[in-house]
Amino acid sequence: MAGSYPDAPSFRIAYDEDGTVMIEMRSANDQPFGGDLAGRFNAMFLPPTELVQADKEELNDEDSVTFRNSGGPGTPDWAYAWIWPEKRDLFGFYGYAAHNGAQRVRELESSKNSNNGITGDWDQIDDSVSANHGPDGGLVDWSVEQSYREFTQGFNSTGTRALRVRMEPGKGAPSSADPAHFKAFHVYGTIADSANPDRLLFINDDTGLAYDEVQDWGDIPRGSVHDKKIRILNNSATLAATSNVISFEALYQAGHEWYTIRDDSLPSTLFSTELTVDGPIAAGARYPSSTSITLRLTVPDDEDLGPNSARLHMVTGTWA
Repeated sequence: MAGSYPDAPSFRIAYDEDGTVMIEMRSANDQPFGGDLAGRFNAMFLPPTELVQADKEELNDEDSVTFRNSGGPGTPDWAYAWIWPEKRDLFGFYGYAAHNGAQRVRELESSKNSNNGITGDWDQIDDSVSANHGPDGGLVDWSVEQSYREFTQGFNSTGTRALRVRMEPGKGAPSSADPAHFKAFHVYGTIADSANPDRLLFINDDTGLAYDEVQDWGDIPRGSVHDKKIRILNNSATLAATSNVISFEALYQAGHEWYTIRDDSLPSTLFSTELTVDGPIAAGARYPSSTSITLRLTVPDDEDLGPNSARLHMVTGTWA
């Protein structure tokens, strides 16, 4: 357990940052889907639209801003697909697309060979994703930030090239129906072992192993300071990484403002909001080689109670 919340099933994939292509589809001729699962997905593909960066950022954050509203009954269903830049091992998801407490996230499928989210062979993960995102099975009075940690749903799909999900429209008479509100979709998993190994990994300095899931600081009091020790591992067997910049990005509220970082191999260095490791970090090497990097969380004395989150973000200037 991480504080008051269940442990996350894996990393939350930064699909808004990692080169993932995401497309939006709707049922043909503005008609609702019908028939079996395959028929419903086959009806979506007229035409797909690629989401822009801001769209992916909105879906992968933790606020309750509505990304898309559906219509009521008799209006098209919507579907979304993620085409990963390399194969992924997937272990869970969280989705918020609800109408009056009823979850409108439906069929979920994965493919090991689709390169466009449409064609290819698809395996059904869930043909009716359970509506367990709030009290009495609904989302009434629940926000994304209140529910995403509590109601992540697990599954196992290894070597996945693409993922897709269907959203249903709202309920009620068409003349008076409210739309379903699509606000967030998080995917948990890792890059598959068979994928390109040329990447940098954050290493837990206590275990010497790469982190394999979201890290949680638990329930911590205001006005407190907490440290974690990490290192960087160059997972490549042949390439060195140069000009590596580590910073913090907010996922909800101003959580990134709580964090600072310091290179412990440079004793005179102060904590700051960003760290540059010029390197190069040689293939297979760890940085620092004998000390560590300290991540510091400082919670303000007057901070409102509730969840705040950020992610550690690293950009490499050159691989050579």
